[in-house]
Amino acid sequence: MTADSETLSTMIIGCGDIAGGYDESTDGTSVLSHAGAYRADGRFDVVACIDPDAARRRAFMDKWDIMSGFGDLDECLKEQDGLDVASICSPTHTHEAVLTRLLASSAQIVFCEKPMTGDPARSEDLDKAYKAAGKSICVNYLRRWDHEMTTLRDELTSGDWGELRSVTAFYAKGLFHTGSHMLDLIQFLIGPLTPQQALRQTEDFSAEDPTIDAVLTSGNNVPIYLIGSNSRDYARFEAEIACAGGVIRIEDSGFRVRRRRTEEHRLFPGRTHLSEGSLTETKLDRALAGAVNNIHGAATRGEALASDAETAISVERLCQQISELCLVGTTS
Repeated sequence: MTADSETLSTMIIGCGDIAGGYDESTDGTSVLSHAGAYRADGRFDVVACIDPDAARRRAFMDKWDIMSGFGDLDECLKEQDGLDVASICSPTHTHEAVLTRLLASSAQIVFCEKPMTGDPARSEDLDKAYKAAGKSICVNYLRRWDHEMTTLRDELTSGDWGELRSVTAFYAKGLFHTGSHMLDLIQFLIGPLTPQQALRQTEDFSAEDPTIDAVLTSGNNVPIYLIGSNSRDYARFEAEIACAGGVIRIEDSGFRVRRRRTEEHRLFPGRTHLSEGSLTETKLDRALAGAVNNIHGAATRGEALASDAETAISVERLCQQISELCLVGTTS
């Protein structure tokens, strides 16, 4: 275990938007990519990147001052030794092979884009193998590192809002691709979910990953309504949490939280309604900075990861179960 201030040697696999592209034209006030988060933290040294596209790889190296670039992982691991952390920013279909290959590397923590593999059985096997090797997998469900979401979870857990009545959530662009983010966030806020019914499906992302409407329940049998939108119309990621004491809305992909408490109506005595409420700007645009800080703490102090393989696998299971329910509904 290294000292808390010690620099961790890091590599990034894949050189696309989430790897660094989202931060390549910003002023640095936001942290939206792996490379941007590592640089902002200052305790990570990105020593290598991997991408089969030579031009993109070269541009990525130049932008982020990375000394070594490789066309594939095997080539990199032959030359790089002593890596502490690896980021997987390559397409989902590559994750299983990359995670398997990194088991034999020196990397102790792998920061993987979601979903982990898209197959919960395969993901679970990899999780077991990593634990047996004394390694960890962190999965980028980034809202778990947003302080406002943690505050909201604590409010709900404490009973500050009264009994939970329902959750209605909207998403677009694929159940696994984006719906998994919403399902993970809801489980983070209120606990485990169980799928009950799958309804309409929309192919607005890919044939392999349609956007599916579903009904789920929480452990207390609270209904959760997952409603798909068409990403060709607009991006939508919002949720309304209805409680006895008011309504909480997560808006604009989680960049804002609106809290509306119950109050007595000004015109009708004895009738309560929802107040105009208050709006809070979250720090979602800095959540990845929290993620790499958490990774550094896990590597140096044994700190628990806020989003690990187990939480990610539980969401993969939900997505798989919803997909199976949808298939049954289609063929029955």
